[in-house]
Amino acid sequence: MASNGDAPMPAAVASATAQDDDETMARKLQATEQLIQVFGFERQVAAKAVNAVGTDVTTCYNYILDAGMGADKGGPVTPIDNCPHVKDHVKLTVTQLPLQPHAAPCTHHAAAGGTKTAGAGIARLKSDMEEDGSCPPGENWLCLDCGAIRCSRYVNGHGLVHWQDTKSQDPAGVGHCIAASLADLSVWCHVCSAYLRHPDIEPLTEMLEQLKFNYEPDRKKARASEENSLDDAPKASLDDGE
Repeated sequence: MASNGDAPMPAAVASATAQDDDETMARKLQATEQLIQVFGFERQVAAKAVNAVGTDVTTCYNYILDAGMGADKGGPVTPIDNCPHVKDHVKLTVTQLPLQPHAAPCTHHAAAGGTKTAGAGIARLKSDMEEDGSCPPGENWLCLDCGAIRCSRYVNGHGLVHWQDTKSQDPAGVGHCIAASLADLSVWCHVCSAYLRHPDIEPLTEMLEQLKFNYEPDRKKARASEENSLDDAPKASLDDGE
């Protein structure tokens, strides 16, 4: 008599498993072909990215570029302009930006009291800490909700940890979902899983560009613009029932 460990897999389970495997393979092939056809990556590079980080094409694209495995030779990743989270989760203003954000290290360890294991979803460091206790230099991200600077998911993933931690504390389950790359000045929404283009974000990315390339930032002008924006906001009246 066969033991339980030797018992054959029920036909229904075997069929479902085979179907899942086929669907997974189909998604992998589709993502691989998109990386090849749309962005011009080599097949070996595209397949390696899909196997490493999954079938989300944008995540694979970032993985390839961050790892230096290839260059985009095809079409761009088009940012969306209708992210519903910009209004409530882009709270940082131009005048609140640090003077040298691009030189600042990931501040996760300082915020977490120096522990290496703080934060959901990151069980261990991918890279060693520097002598001063910071993460290795690389692509850092600036949270546009609170101004925290955290490292890329391909360094030690503390930008992702920051979003996960704030998401768990947010009754709406959104958290600090929007961040700007201090490397290429792109803006990403974790909830939408997309890059963003939005008028409310442009003043921030323009100032970050000035700071990154040592332009002379006109913060007085920026502050005046912000104040004028507040002055131009519609005022409540008695006719509005306020």
